[in-house]
Amino acid sequence: KVDIESSPGAILVKTSYPNAKEGLLNLGAWVSVDYTVMVPSGTALKLSGVNGAVHVAVPASEVSCEVTNGSIRVEGASLLSATTVNGSIHFAVENIREVSSTTGAIEGTVHSLTPSTGKVETVNGTITLSIAKTAAVRIEAENVNGSIRNDLPGLSGEKHSLSGDLNGGGATLSAETVNGGIEITGSGDRVIR
Repeated sequence: KVDIESSPGAILVKTSYPNAKEGLLNLGAWVSVDYTVMVPSGTALKLSGVNGAVHVAVPASEVSCEVTNGSIRVEGASLLSATTVNGSIHFAVENIREVSSTTGAIEGTVHSLTPSTGKVETVNGTITLSIAKTAAVRIEAENVNGSIRNDLPGLSGEKHSLSGDLNGGGATLSAETVNGGIEITGSGDRVIR
C-alpha cells in the first residue's frame, strides 16, 4: 500500500508492506516499490529506506537521507547529511554536515570555496574526498588500517593521519575510517564517478 499525505508545505510518501498474516508474504511473494518524485530546486528532502538505492539530483536542496541496505547518490545539493549501513555513498554538493557508512566506500566532492564544518566517516571502506583547490578550509583525516594520500599543499601528516589548513584555513572537514584508505584531492570539477 502506498500512502501519500500532502499539505501546502510538505509531502509524505510512504510504503506500507503487508505482514505475513495478511497472506502475500506468507506465500513467499516478493514486494518492491520504486519512487520517482519530482520537486522544485531548493526543496528540503528527508528520505529513508530499508532495501534499495536513493538517487537525488535536485539543485540547491537540503538533503537528509538514511538507507539500511543500499547506496546513496546525491548531486547538486546545497547541504547533505547521509547515512547508510551496507552501501556506498557518492556525492557532489556544495557542503556536507555528516556523511557516514558502516560498510561501504564514500566518494564525494565539496564544491564550496568556504565549506562549513562537516564529517565523512566509514568503518569498513575507503574515502575519496575532493575539495576545490582554492577552498579555505581545515582538513583532518585519520584511519587505523590503510594509507592516506593527498595532493593539496599545506597538509602534513604521519602514516595514519593528515591535517592542515588549506588557503589559510576555515571550518574543519574531517575524514575518518577504521579499515580503508583515505584520499584527499584538489579539484575544480563538478563530476562524480
